Amino acid sequence: LPENGTDSKVSDYSIELKNATFRYEEAQRDAVSGISLKIPQGKHVAFVGPSGGGKSTTAALIARFFDVNGGSISIGGVDIKDIPKAQLNDMIAYVFQNNKLLKLSIRENLKLAKPGATEEEIKRALHLAQCDDIIDKLPNGIDTQLGTHGTYLSGGETQRIAIARALLKDAPIVILDEATAFADPENESLVQKAFDEISKNKTVIMIAHRLSTVKAADKIFVLKDGSGTKDNRHGKGEIFMKEKLAKLIDVKSLVTLLMTSVFCILTLKGIVSGEQFITVFTVVISFYFGVQTAKRSGGDGNGKS
Repeated sequence: LPENGTDSKVSDYSIELKNATFRYEEAQRDAVSGISLKIPQGKHVAFVGPSGGGKSTTAALIARFFDVNGGSISIGGVDIKDIPKAQLNDMIAYVFQNNKLLKLSIRENLKLAKPGATEEEIKRALHLAQCDDIIDKLPNGIDTQLGTHGTYLSGGETQRIAIARALLKDAPIVILDEATAFADPENESLVQKAFDEISKNKTVIMIAHRLSTVKAADKIFVLKDGSGTKDNRHGKGEIFMKEKLAKLIDVKSLVTLLMTSVFCILTLKGIVSGEQFITVFTVVISFYFGVQTAKRSGGDGNGKS
């Protein structure tokens, strides 16, 4: 990407997209088209929506992994194209859904984010990212070399180390891209606690499919049909306040509880068989978690979301 401008003085760490449009090379349609939204400094927002709706693509554009084809993206009132790459990189900590750690020690992996980090800073970041149990079991603690002599971490453990690295960087903007996607159940609650730490006093963008992950966000932007729909919205953000989401979750929880209770009683009384109960229970659970069996079509041009 072209390097423009010298050190830029941003007024704050708010983010604004104005009619942002982007299409991947050789794609037939725009991945996102005409997205306009504002994220105030210090607010936590979520990008949700179906696969191919433009969530990850929009986040990648904010980090300037790609340049928009049309419109603009600014941080603190300054177009990101006018912010030097090194300065922009210092502003943003990005936690991917499938972070990879290098075959280095834990210490060296963390210091990639902050080469001059002190021992105290490294240990504090690991502690805040809920990594104490990981370090305790490693033969040489934070100096254990990964990928050698059978020293490997699970998906959830890798995520926590990646979050520790982002904590050490201490960037004012944090992007969490489906960061719990590969966390096993045992690690998910710890990863969520680590999210809470990394999000303090930051401008945060969370990308997720699960409502439970984003219900605490200040605002939720639903990005859908990034490749174009018949209503011609082309991936524009529809804003829902968190109170509306909470009501939706409460209603679904209540309906699920009532339906399950009724069929439990009917089964105990012999009115319905155990097999019928299992069938109905499966349907109820599918309803609760919003399982969609209909085949999804479309996408953002190359399978990215």
